[in-house]
Amino acid sequence: MDIRDDLTHLARDPEMLRLAVRRAGSRELAEDALQETARAIVERKSPDAIENPRAFFYVALIHEIDHQLGRSLPILAADVTLISDKGQDRTAPAVGPALASVADHAYVRMLGETVLARFESGRTRDGLLALVPARSGDPGRYRSAIASAAKTIFELLLVGYVTAADWNAILKAAYPQWCDEPGLARAAMDQRLSRARRDVQSLLRSVVSRDLIAS
Repeated sequence: MDIRDDLTHLARDPEMLRLAVRRAGSRELAEDALQETARAIVERKSPDAIENPRAFFYVALIHEIDHQLGRSLPILAADVTLISDKGQDRTAPAVGPALASVADHAYVRMLGETVLARFESGRTRDGLLALVPARSGDPGRYRSAIASAAKTIFELLLVGYVTAADWNAILKAAYPQWCDEPGLARAAMDQRLSRARRDVQSLLRSVVSRDLIAS
Protein backbone atom coordinates (compact mmCIF):
# COMPACT_ATOMS: atom_id res chain seq x y z
CA MET A 1 0.00 0.00 0.00
CA ASP A 2 1.27 3.50 -0.87
CA ILE A 3 2.19 5.73 2.09
CA ARG A 4 -0.47 8.21 0.97
CA ASP A 5 -3.12 5.52 1.20
CA ASP A 6 -1.84 4.61 4.68
CA LEU A 7 -2.04 8.24 5.79
CA THR A 8 -5.54 8.66 4.39
CA HIS A 9 -6.65 5.58 6.30
CA LEU A 10 -5.00 6.76 9.51
CA ALA A 11 -6.50 10.24 9.26
CA ARG A 12 -9.95 8.62 9.03
CA ASP A 13 -9.35 5.89 11.61
CA PRO A 14 -12.08 6.14 14.32
CA GLU A 15 -9.70 5.05 17.09
CA MET A 16 -7.14 7.65 16.01
CA LEU A 17 -9.89 10.28 16.05
CA ARG A 18 -11.00 9.28 19.57
CA LEU A 19 -7.44 9.52 20.85
CA ALA A 20 -7.00 12.88 19.13
CA VAL A 21 -10.22 14.24 20.65
CA ARG A 22 -9.11 13.19 24.15
CA ARG A 23 -5.77 14.88 23.59
CA ALA A 24 -7.16 18.03 21.97
CA GLY A 25 -10.31 18.48 24.02
CA SER A 26 -12.44 19.19 20.97
CA ARG A 27 -13.47 17.29 17.85
CA GLU A 28 -12.86 20.29 15.59
CA LEU A 29 -9.25 20.71 16.71
CA ALA A 30 -8.70 16.94 16.56
CA GLU A 31 -9.95 16.66 12.98
CA ASP A 32 -7.84 19.64 11.93
CA ALA A 33 -4.75 18.11 13.56
CA LEU A 34 -5.36 14.76 11.84
CA GLN A 35 -5.46 16.40 8.41
CA GLU A 36 -2.47 18.63 9.12
CA THR A 37 -0.46 15.66 10.36
CA ALA A 38 -1.19 13.64 7.22
CA ARG A 39 -0.26 16.61 5.02
CA ALA A 40 2.99 17.26 6.86
CA ILE A 41 4.10 13.63 6.64
CA VAL A 42 3.37 13.42 2.90
CA GLU A 43 5.44 16.56 2.33
CA ARG A 44 8.44 15.39 4.35
CA LYS A 45 11.49 13.94 2.64
CA SER A 46 11.20 10.21 1.82
CA PRO A 47 7.87 9.46 3.55
CA ASP A 48 7.94 5.95 2.05
CA ALA A 49 10.97 5.16 4.23
CA ILE A 50 8.86 5.31 7.41
CA GLU A 51 9.00 1.82 8.93
CA ASN A 52 5.89 2.02 11.12
CA PRO A 53 3.45 4.55 9.64
CA ARG A 54 0.87 4.15 12.43
CA ALA A 55 3.31 4.78 15.26
CA PHE A 56 4.98 7.64 13.36
CA PHE A 57 1.59 9.20 12.58
CA TYR A 58 0.46 9.01 16.19
CA VAL A 59 3.60 10.65 17.54
CA ALA A 60 3.40 13.37 14.87
CA LEU A 61 -0.29 13.88 15.73
CA ILE A 62 0.50 14.39 19.42
CA HIS A 63 3.13 16.98 18.51
CA GLU A 64 0.69 18.76 16.18
CA ILE A 65 -2.07 18.93 18.80
CA ASP A 66 0.29 20.16 21.50
CA HIS A 67 1.68 22.75 19.07
CA GLN A 68 -1.80 24.03 18.23
CA LEU A 69 -2.68 24.24 21.93
CA GLY A 70 0.58 26.00 22.76
CA ARG A 71 1.66 23.28 25.16
CA SER A 72 5.30 23.28 26.12
CA LEU A 73 6.04 21.32 29.27
CA PRO A 74 9.49 19.75 29.07
CA ILE A 75 10.18 17.28 31.85
CA LEU A 76 12.76 17.58 34.56
CA ALA A 77 15.37 14.82 34.54
CA ALA A 78 14.38 13.60 38.00
CA ASP A 79 10.79 13.03 36.83
CA VAL A 80 11.61 10.74 33.89
CA THR A 81 10.98 7.47 35.73
CA LEU A 82 7.90 8.57 37.69
CA ILE A 83 5.50 7.05 35.18
CA SER A 84 1.94 6.08 36.06
CA ASP A 85 0.52 2.65 35.24
CA LYS A 86 -3.06 3.77 35.71
CA GLY A 87 -5.53 2.74 33.04
CA GLN A 88 -7.43 5.98 33.38
CA ASP A 89 -7.47 8.60 30.67
CA ARG A 90 -5.65 11.35 32.47
CA THR A 91 -2.29 13.02 32.39
CA ALA A 92 0.43 10.77 33.78
CA PRO A 93 2.43 12.45 36.57
CA ALA A 94 5.70 12.08 34.71
CA VAL A 95 5.80 15.73 33.73
CA GLY A 96 7.62 18.13 35.98
CA PRO A 97 7.21 21.91 36.07
CA ALA A 98 8.28 23.87 33.03
CA LEU A 99 12.01 24.42 32.90
CA ALA A 100 12.99 27.83 34.14
CA SER A 101 16.24 28.60 32.37
CA VAL A 102 18.30 28.08 29.25
CA ALA A 103 20.67 25.96 31.32
CA ASP A 104 17.81 23.66 32.32
CA HIS A 105 16.74 23.29 28.70
CA ALA A 106 20.30 22.51 27.67
CA TYR A 107 20.61 19.90 30.42
CA VAL A 108 17.41 18.10 29.44
CA ARG A 109 18.45 18.20 25.80
CA MET A 110 21.81 16.66 26.71
CA LEU A 111 20.08 14.02 28.84
CA GLY A 112 17.71 13.24 26.01
CA GLU A 113 20.47 12.83 23.47
CA THR A 114 22.41 10.52 25.81
CA VAL A 115 19.38 8.32 26.54
CA LEU A 116 18.28 8.12 22.90
CA ALA A 117 21.82 7.17 21.90
CA ARG A 118 21.56 4.21 24.25
CA PHE A 119 18.47 2.99 22.41
CA GLU A 120 20.16 3.39 19.03
CA SER A 121 23.58 1.90 19.82
CA GLY A 122 23.70 -1.70 18.62
CA ARG A 123 25.69 -3.09 21.56
CA THR A 124 23.78 -1.10 24.18
CA ARG A 125 20.45 -1.94 22.57
CA ASP A 126 21.24 -5.66 22.77
CA GLY A 127 21.85 -5.25 26.48
CA LEU A 128 18.57 -3.39 26.92
CA LEU A 129 16.62 -6.04 25.04
CA ALA A 130 17.99 -8.67 27.41
CA LEU A 131 16.32 -6.79 30.30
CA VAL A 132 12.84 -7.20 28.79
CA PRO A 133 10.87 -10.31 29.83
CA ALA A 134 9.83 -12.80 27.14
CA ARG A 135 6.06 -12.43 27.33
CA SER A 136 4.76 -13.38 23.88
CA GLY A 137 5.20 -16.42 21.67
CA ASP A 138 7.86 -14.44 19.82
CA PRO A 139 10.19 -13.14 22.58
CA GLY A 140 12.49 -11.29 20.19
CA ARG A 141 9.57 -9.44 18.61
CA TYR A 142 8.16 -8.52 22.02
CA ARG A 143 11.49 -7.24 23.32
CA SER A 144 12.04 -5.12 20.21
CA ALA A 145 8.54 -3.70 20.51
CA ILE A 146 9.05 -2.72 24.16
CA ALA A 147 12.36 -1.03 23.33
CA SER A 148 10.76 0.82 20.42
CA ALA A 149 7.81 1.94 22.56
CA ALA A 150 10.13 3.06 25.37
CA LYS A 151 12.15 5.19 22.96
CA THR A 152 9.00 6.76 21.49
CA ILE A 153 7.50 7.48 24.92
CA PHE A 154 10.76 8.99 26.16
CA GLU A 155 10.90 11.28 23.11
CA LEU A 156 7.36 12.47 23.87
CA LEU A 157 8.14 13.00 27.55
CA LEU A 158 11.02 15.27 26.57
CA VAL A 159 8.69 17.71 24.85
CA GLY A 160 5.38 17.33 26.64
CA TYR A 161 3.26 14.86 28.54
CA VAL A 162 1.95 11.37 27.82
CA THR A 163 -1.46 10.03 28.84
CA ALA A 164 -2.43 6.42 29.53
CA ALA A 165 -4.18 6.39 26.15
CA ASP A 166 -0.91 7.47 24.50
CA TRP A 167 0.95 4.58 26.12
CA ASN A 168 -1.59 2.04 24.91
CA ALA A 169 -1.70 3.44 21.38
CA ILE A 170 2.09 3.39 21.09
CA LEU A 171 2.29 -0.19 22.38
CA LYS A 172 -0.45 -1.36 20.01
CA ALA A 173 1.35 0.27 17.09
CA ALA A 174 4.67 -1.30 18.11
CA TYR A 175 3.30 -4.85 18.39
CA PRO A 176 -0.33 -5.06 17.19
CA GLN A 177 -0.26 -8.87 16.94
CA TRP A 178 0.14 -9.10 20.73
CA CYS A 179 -0.98 -5.77 22.21
CA ASP A 180 -4.05 -5.50 19.99
CA GLU A 181 -4.78 -9.12 19.08
CA PRO A 182 -8.14 -9.43 17.28
CA GLY A 183 -10.73 -11.38 19.24
CA LEU A 184 -8.87 -11.23 22.55
CA ALA A 185 -11.13 -10.64 25.56
CA ARG A 186 -11.05 -7.12 27.00
CA ALA A 187 -9.76 -8.31 30.39
CA ALA A 188 -6.92 -10.25 28.75
CA MET A 189 -6.06 -7.27 26.54
CA ASP A 190 -5.97 -4.92 29.54
CA GLN A 191 -3.68 -7.34 31.36
CA ARG A 192 -1.31 -7.53 28.41
CA LEU A 193 -1.17 -3.77 28.08
CA SER A 194 -0.59 -3.35 31.82
CA ARG A 195 2.33 -5.78 31.71
CA ALA A 196 3.75 -4.09 28.62
CA ARG A 197 3.52 -0.66 30.29
CA ARG A 198 5.38 -2.01 33.32
CA ASP A 199 8.06 -3.46 31.05
CA VAL A 200 8.48 -0.07 29.37
CA GLN A 201 8.68 1.62 32.78
CA SER A 202 11.33 -0.83 33.94
CA LEU A 203 13.36 -0.34 30.78
CA LEU A 204 13.21 3.44 31.08
CA ARG A 205 14.38 3.23 34.68
CA SER A 206 17.33 1.14 33.51
CA VAL A 207 18.24 3.56 30.74
CA VAL A 208 17.75 6.74 32.77
CA SER A 209 19.97 5.53 35.58
CA ARG A 210 20.74 7.45 38.78
CA ASP A 211 24.31 8.05 37.73
CA LEU A 212 23.12 9.59 34.44
CA ILE A 213 20.66 11.88 36.21
CA ALA A 214 23.34 12.96 38.66
CA SER A 215 26.02 13.56 36.01
